Amino acid sequence: MSRSLGMKPVYIVRLHFKTPELEGDFNRWYNNVHLPDLLKVPNLITARRFISLSGGIKYLAIYEFSGRDGMMEGKNSAEMAACRADTRARWGLHLDPRAERYWCDVSKVFKSESDMLSDSTTLFLAFEFNPIKEREAKAYFEKEIVDKLLKLPELETLVLYTTLFKEPEDLPNMIMLCQFQNKTLTTTPQNILEMLSTAKSRKDLYTKFDYALYAFMISIVKKVGFQMGT
Repeated sequence: MSRSLGMKPVYIVRLHFKTPELEGDFNRWYNNVHLPDLLKVPNLITARRFISLSGGIKYLAIYEFSGRDGMMEGKNSAEMAACRADTRARWGLHLDPRAERYWCDVSKVFKSESDMLSDSTTLFLAFEFNPIKEREAKAYFEKEIVDKLLKLPELETLVLYTTLFKEPEDLPNMIMLCQFQNKTLTTTPQNILEMLSTAKSRKDLYTKFDYALYAFMISIVKKVGFQMGT
């Protein structure tokens, strides 16, 4: 039986590197320099990085904070400013301008066995309800997306987040993260792909809808160490 524990607010970054011959150097820097530097940000407790299995924006990073107020302190900290400035200085010319940044608080925990995310294959879903049909859109979301995800035997965690801040501002205002127990999972089950494709086509219900499946790369936990993906 799943427990609805106090999941953490998250800072989510999605980015794409556009210079293939330097991508290895970028990944080594990101994993060995950038992630440890980010753990110096106040109240940031875990850093996880993922790589796309389904195309679209290639890299996903998820940073968990101890709480909402702590996340806001970290967002506005000198340490966070220094990390972002270092990224721009080193790699600004090589990063695709489609980068996405979301500062999110937990809206609803549908399933979890812990109070933190895990080093698991992760389905990222970003969307926004059509305000004219919000009630209908929410009902569709619960029945046609959440209920079907909850029936997956591999499902480990399913959490809905509300974005507090986002860059750029026209990004969706809702994020859902779905994690699977099977860490070797490399494809979304066909019925889920069909479900997501159908939902994305419902322009009457959603003004924005995007999704991608990501494999685990690396995680670092403050004061504990790090674990590499296999």
